[in-house]
Amino acid sequence: MEKLFRFIILGALLPLGVIAKSGNSTLEFVANKGQWDAPFLYKSITGGGNVYLEQNGITYQVEANDNSAKIHGVKENHLPAPQTLYFHTYKVTFEGALKAEVTESKQQTHYYNYYLGNDKSRWKSGIHPSLNVDYKGIYKNIDLHVASEEGNLKYDFIVNAGGDAADIKLKFTGADGLSIEKGNLSIKTSVGTLQELKPYAYQYINDEKVEVPCKYKLNGNVVSYSFPQGYDNNYT
Repeated sequence: MEKLFRFIILGALLPLGVIAKSGNSTLEFVANKGQWDAPFLYKSITGGGNVYLEQNGITYQVEANDNSAKIHGVKENHLPAPQTLYFHTYKVTFEGALKAEVTESKQQTHYYNYYLGNDKSRWKSGIHPSLNVDYKGIYKNIDLHVASEEGNLKYDFIVNAGGDAADIKLKFTGADGLSIEKGNLSIKTSVGTLQELKPYAYQYINDEKVEVPCKYKLNGNVVSYSFPQGYDNNYT
């Protein structure tokens, strides 16, 4: 699989583009109105990197644990400049997905202004971040809800009545390795190993929440879901 790296040389001044640590427990999703020259729809800054929501997938840019210490050390003159910051980028593609309708919700009252570069047509202001992004119809009768929980990205696939959860296929590109360990999905990168917790699935049947046993299924670099006891297709 292709490795994607970004190296940023830290000199006496903090260069633009270095990831800022988020102090918020809730992630914000900022719409790309043209202020960023990239084909993503939303950007979110997490405590360990950037997340980019695209039409057909999600790109994760994660950073080495000691990047912040290096930045702080140079700013406080505890470390010599330049220092090298290490990042690793991998992408999760919704394989076989349809062209979903992407919308945002829980828009915040504060806003951001972006004056990047010399092209004033690219300068954007008054962009209010949102806390949720939804992909309506990412697969037939399946929606995707993206939000956060305790500062971590959280996504839910909503398989509506008549949908088939087997249609969901997540293709990983750029990771150094994938494995399933104790039910969790381990993602190996050059800056450490990340984990996506074991999937949790449920249905509401007769107004009662019913947990549905669910596991990751790994086929090469494609992740899907299996349901050992099945589920009721007549309910979401």
